[in-house]
Amino acid sequence: MQTVIRTVLAVALVAACSSNKQDKQQPPPAPVVPEPVVVAPLDAATAVAPSDAAVAPTPDPPPDPDPTPSADPDPRTGANEGPPTNLEVLPKSWDRNKVTKYMKEQVSKGLGVKCKECHDTDDFASDAKEDKGEARAMIKMQNDINKRFFEGKSRVSCMTCHMGSKEPAGE
Repeated sequence: MQTVIRTVLAVALVAACSSNKQDKQQPPPAPVVPEPVVVAPLDAATAVAPSDAAVAPTPDPPPDPDPTPSADPDPRTGANEGPPTNLEVLPKSWDRNKVTKYMKEQVSKGLGVKCKECHDTDDFASDAKEDKGEARAMIKMQNDINKRFFEGKSRVSCMTCHMGSKEPAGE
């Protein structure tokens, strides 16, 4: 069953990643199946996330029950600049420190990049860089996959495909 889930996940990820590329002439790479699989009919509604998940579990951006902004200082300037603005994918209730922690621990490590890759570091809320929009689309995709195949549990993250590299593994 775990192999079936891994195969379904690999196919979904390859399809989603390849649909976001500008060069659509190349066919997506075939998923690598480590062992022969006997596939039984799979009802996605009853699929259970593997207990020894092959992908590293990561925190999905859940709704924050405490919307009170933190008084901790902003790590870049040493001053509290108030709540973050222009959040489209992450919960709007998150304070600046929670957003920064998520971006550093999940996105930056997962892609092996620094903030400046997607952000104008003088104005983090700016949408001037195209990579920021692509990153948002990828976070939405990972959240959708986690909801659809893993009952909302965080099983898919940036690290799942990118493994610490800007380009997804296998490209």
